[in-house]
Amino acid sequence: MELHVGEVKSGGGSPDGNPYHLVFFNVFFRLEQYADEDGDGKRNELDNNSDGELTITWDLPNDITIYSLEAIRVNDRTICRDGEGYCKIASESGRIDFAVNVGVESIVGDVYSCGGVWLRSRSQVHGDIYIYSKPFNESSVYAQEGAVYNSSMPPVGNFNEWPYKNVWDNKPHPIDGIESAPPLIVAAGQEKTLGNGDMYSKVKVESGATLKIMPGEIKVGDIQFESGSTITFTNPGQRTVIQAEGNFIWRTTISNEDKELVARGFKLIQNSDKEVNIEGDWAGTIHAARSSLVMGQTKKIMYGRFLAKLVTMHQESRIYRVDFAPINPSANLAGVYQVDFDLNAQSTNFALR
Repeated sequence: MELHVGEVKSGGGSPDGNPYHLVFFNVFFRLEQYADEDGDGKRNELDNNSDGELTITWDLPNDITIYSLEAIRVNDRTICRDGEGYCKIASESGRIDFAVNVGVESIVGDVYSCGGVWLRSRSQVHGDIYIYSKPFNESSVYAQEGAVYNSSMPPVGNFNEWPYKNVWDNKPHPIDGIESAPPLIVAAGQEKTLGNGDMYSKVKVESGATLKIMPGEIKVGDIQFESGSTITFTNPGQRTVIQAEGNFIWRTTISNEDKELVARGFKLIQNSDKEVNIEGDWAGTIHAARSSLVMGQTKKIMYGRFLAKLVTMHQESRIYRVDFAPINPSANLAGVYQVDFDLNAQSTNFALR
């Protein structure tokens, strides 16, 4: 509830002869949604036993491509594809002004929201709009001229009926020892490698430098990949996870040609509240629940799935859903062996096909 107090005016006299004052005020009720992890009707910060059972998957709900805890902005003429169809997007924010904003001539799939949805001119929702908030009114979905969507479904309920729970536990997850770790600086003309188990307080890749990234778990404080730098995934598609906790600059070029294969194996987790700003090539899942995610300002084609506190996809972006589904290293073979068995012979023939 918001209490807005206006001006105070002196009135006449009360029956006992004392002057009185009239206070004019307006009261505005604003719908707020809070996580209730254990389903007992109490929001986390008021619930003493809300934090014992939740296990974070560090991923998005299975059917969602863009997920926000606060708001999603899909700016003008942006298209989000999921195979032959369009991406489902979801915001668990209860913001009435907008929890989801679909820009002019942008195209998405189903929209799930706990707050207001704004469809700008000639935007397209190839699916339905599902509102999880009470009370529901006409302004919960505002469609400008030419905006198209199948229907605005009746309100399903409040946050307790929200289908995407346990996405985030509302807690910081610091990386132990990251501040005391050494930095890794890759200067122009140099080539260095990040690999499983590495931990650096900062990784900086300067213009003209190359960083090779091997599969495994990598921990980094600040990330600074400058314009003109190059990164190469040595085993694209294999499980490669970078946990970051600090400032974030990503203006680099990914040298691998098959970006979808890279995206299948790569995940970035931003543990801090520092903004994640992707201005270079991108292929992979991003989990940045405590920070803002900004994509598409420079490079317009992105592969993967994206979760953040606030998500902004800049105009003209093209987003292609690719799930984090790493391949087994043993399956990454150049060919497939065909085995021919002769039960009457003493040998078996192997042929590489």
